[in-house]
Amino acid sequence: MTDFRPERYINPYTDFGFKKLFQQAEIARFTPEDAREYEECIKVYRDLTNVVNTAERKGREEGRAEEKASR
Repeated sequence: MTDFRPERYINPYTDFGFKKLFQQAEIARFTPEDAREYEECIKVYRDLTNVVNTAERKGREEGRAEEKASR
């Protein structure tokens, strides 16, 4: 009789970074044109993320400065 315990088996889509590995393998199969489009989308996403993060950081800094000034 086997002792089946689900926690002993690896889910290839969620465990140990396999999900990321499968995504990278899928990207590696892109055509050159698809790869260029993908890279361009990644650059735009990173740029937008950096803009938002910078705006949030500056907003926090301004808020702290105003709080100090009002004391």
